[in-house]
Amino acid sequence: MKRTLTTIFFSLCLVLPFTTARAAPPQDVAVGVGVGFGHAGFFYDDLRPYGEWIMLDDGFYAWRPMDVRPGWRPYVHGRWIWTDHGWYWVSSEPFGWIVFHYGRWYYDDFHGWIWIPDDVWGPGWVEWRYQDSHIGWAPLPPYASFSVAVGIRFTRAWVAPWSYWTFVRYRHFASNDVGRYCVNENYTRRLIRSTRPAVRYDVEGDRIINRGLGRRTIESRGRIRVGVADVANSNDRSERYVRGSGRQRIEVYRPTPSDLERRPDRIDARQPERRSTLDLNAVERPGSRENVGRPKERTAPRGDQNREQPPTNEVSPTPPSDRPRQPETAEPRQRETWRVRPEQSQPAAPRETPRAQPDQTRPPREASPAPSGRASTERATTPTQERRETPTVRPQPRKEQARPQQSTKRSSERPRPR
Repeated sequence: MKRTLTTIFFSLCLVLPFTTARAAPPQDVAVGVGVGFGHAGFFYDDLRPYGEWIMLDDGFYAWRPMDVRPGWRPYVHGRWIWTDHGWYWVSSEPFGWIVFHYGRWYYDDFHGWIWIPDDVWGPGWVEWRYQDSHIGWAPLPPYASFSVAVGIRFTRAWVAPWSYWTFVRYRHFASNDVGRYCVNENYTRRLIRSTRPAVRYDVEGDRIINRGLGRRTIESRGRIRVGVADVANSNDRSERYVRGSGRQRIEVYRPTPSDLERRPDRIDARQPERRSTLDLNAVERPGSRENVGRPKERTAPRGDQNREQPPTNEVSPTPPSDRPRQPETAEPRQRETWRVRPEQSQPAAPRETPRAQPDQTRPPREASPAPSGRASTERATTPTQERRETPTVRPQPRKEQARPQQSTKRSSERPRPR
């Protein structure tokens, strides 16, 4: 009996750890934050029946829908539903489960609407604008990348043209086919000027949430009730909205990260006849992915940087007035050079002094041949006074005119006492 109990006990000890490991809940998958626009990858075969692939650059592809309605644009034929991922766009088109939840849209002047693929899933990549009576949305361009720390950031200045926007009244926002209630083009241009933006993407766990304008605000302004649904994974490569007795749900196919990394053996893409108006330099390529959570690289640790600061101060030039304030060990050679410079400048002083002496001795040489008489003495004295004043003040003609007048007055006043 004891042997049987011991065997059962040891068998339970060996089996229980494996059973608990199998019953452990699966870990949450990290949100993809790498931005690699332009790779066809997993979506090449699924989108080929509904459009054509275009190679805009070497290894950079775009997809263009075919056989669509005139005036077609993204995020029009479908409906908005509030989910745990925020505002979710449920498309009525067969390719909607890919192009409205991955990648970005851009209107090219030659090709029309083109879709740039990406591997980050979202409920709907749009920007919002609203006012008291209307709400609108527009597809985000390839210049808008997503990161966990920042959210949506633009790699270049961007203002969505009026042709990107779709505006409806609040009471039509939750309709099954919201595209039937869009306002016309002229009214759209007016609404762009009078509306305010609302773009907000958050991350909670493994979910990217498109908040935009709050659900309660839309229900109060439109006096409607917005449907709430859950998002569930599906094995079929499609998307459908299921209504039941309980809570509604959206079944959508979302490939795994390993599936997204697959590349087709061959890509048949058309070479464009004209160059696209899309600025490819401002679009983040697959090689420029963000490394979230990786520490920033430093050129040197802080301790080594502090050690290198004193030599940098020695090399940097400083004025002579600041040099005595430095310690004696910092610049011993520079102080010796400043002591030697005055000794080198001493022999140059006597060379400058004899140059000033001949200027003072020249006036008497010119004044020696002066004639006799009062006028002659005045003429001899005036040039010496003018030449002495030349270093500081230039000769003024007014003084020469004033001196002879004084001499004439004196000559006229002298005969009176006789």
